[in-house]
Amino acid sequence: AEMAVYQTREWFMKTHGYIVDNPKVGSVLRSGYWECGNSKSYLDLVKSLTGKDLSGESWTAHLSTTVEDKIKTEKEEYEKAVSQAD
Repeated sequence: AEMAVYQTREWFMKTHGYIVDNPKVGSVLRSGYWECGNSKSYLDLVKSLTGKDLSGESWTAHLSTTVEDKIKTEKEEYEKAVSQAD
């Protein structure tokens, strides 16, 4: 499940640019993961939303990011979000 979280997050960032305060998040997750209930398998849900089979790529990339790089990226994302809120 955690691999799917990171895969979904990576897809969302590439597709929609940001997650926090993005009004598309709820509707995308609802239609991509929740609406079908148990009519699709978990692996099919991840693939249908992200376009890729479930893999550890996104999770591994997250785990191998240095603290310095993580701070830099988070700061850039924060500053971008603040500037867009104005």
